[in-house]
Amino acid sequence: MSIKIFGHPRCPDCVSLRASIMANEGQISFEGHDISQLEDLHAFMALRDASPAFDRSRKIGDIGIPCIVTESGAVRLDWEEYFREQGFKVVHADAEGPSCSIDGSGC
Repeated sequence: MSIKIFGHPRCPDCVSLRASIMANEGQISFEGHDISQLEDLHAFMALRDASPAFDRSRKIGDIGIPCIVTESGAVRLDWEEYFREQGFKVVHADAEGPSCSIDGSGC
């Protein structure tokens, strides 16, 4: 399986997503996009502006990361649910970092 990931290295949920990919021992290949890099941010914003998957994130002030784009092109913000659907392990890394929500409540 191959997915595209949009995230940030200091986002706790993004750290858990990457840890989960590594815990599944090469079963998942990925193309990573760090939104702190201008080119990747531009690609993410184009996706975020166009995809209804981000409607809730926009409404509540979330950035919408981590975001995965599946092989079929589906945009998913519920990466844990997606991993479970695919039969993959989900790992929660002990990562502390700034919140990805404007109100500071979480990612």
